[in-house]
Amino acid sequence: LTERIQRNTELIADGIGEKVGMVIRYAGTFVASFVIGFLKGWKLTLVLLCTVPLIGICMGVLTWALTGFAKSESDSYAAAGGVATEVLGSIRTVAAFNGCARAVRRYAGNLAKAYKAGIRIGHAAGVLIGFLMFFMYGSYALGFWYGSRLVQNGEMQAGQVSTVFFSVIIGAFALGAAALAWAKTEKR
Repeated sequence: LTERIQRNTELIADGIGEKVGMVIRYAGTFVASFVIGFLKGWKLTLVLLCTVPLIGICMGVLTWALTGFAKSESDSYAAAGGVATEVLGSIRTVAAFNGCARAVRRYAGNLAKAYKAGIRIGHAAGVLIGFLMFFMYGSYALGFWYGSRLVQNGEMQAGQVSTVFFSVIIGAFALGAAALAWAKTEKR
């Protein structure tokens, strides 16, 4: 009970604290980045804009999956902590009725559930971060390839390609970060 109260208090403080300000900051960064992108090179910005939903969806699924697994892991650790608190609070009674082995089994069972949830978190994070990196590097390749075509045709200069590319990428990551911060605020 005490561990759950402590974690919930931390979650509330985290949600009320800086998350709303972070959402506003990231949303502003997203808008400013795309305004700069469209002003400096609208064609390249539109091409790169096609990759933003893929990156955003991947970040959203990553956030959703890791949040669900982390809750399962947290619940298992809370149950194990509850067993430990219960046993340590009444250690004389547990020892008098020879319940140490049973208490250890209960504690180990809850830790095994937490361990399995941690393994699931690792697998999900590995796969989803792999997809995120695939889409991210794919957007890099697409942006630099199309930007080089625009430079060859004389439609843009190399500096403009870099400005557009990095402003759109920063905007895409700001959108993902805003969604993540908003999701953390919503759960509170």
